[in-house]
Amino acid sequence: MSLPSLPQGYELLLEGEVCVVAINVAAAQKIRKSASNHQIEGLRSLVRRFCSGEKLPSGKFNGNEGRHPDAGVSGNILLQAFKPFQLRAYGFVQQFNGRSIFFITGVDTAKKQNKANQTILDNAGRTAYELNLILKGE
Repeated sequence: MSLPSLPQGYELLLEGEVCVVAINVAAAQKIRKSASNHQIEGLRSLVRRFCSGEKLPSGKFNGNEGRHPDAGVSGNILLQAFKPFQLRAYGFVQQFNGRSIFFITGVDTAKKQNKANQTILDNAGRTAYELNLILKGE
C-alpha cells in the first residue's frame, strides 16, 4: 500500500505494516534539538514496534492521556503517548487516505515527574483537535 500524502506541517516518521506514524514538524525539530540520542532511539524503537502491530506495555505507551479539548466538546480527541526515557510524544490515531496514522502533535523532551506537564499536554491536545477538524474537512 502506498503512503498517503500527509497534511501540511507533518512529516513521515515511520511507515509500518499496520500503520504510519507522522510527526508535527515543530515537534520533530524540538526532538532533534533537545532530546538525547537515548531518547531518540527509544522513540524509534517504540514507533517501530507500534507500527508492526505489537501491543506496547503501559510503561512505554499510554493509550489514554485524556480527551482534548475536553470530554464535553463535540469531536474531541483521545490523546495517547509514546513514553521512552523521560520523553513523551503525544498524539492520536486517525484514518487518513485509507491508512491508520498516528499523528504526533507535541512532545515533552524533559519529563522529570510522573504527572504530565499540563501546558505541553494541552498544546498537543489543541493541535490534535485542530488537525482532526482539518482531516475531516471541517
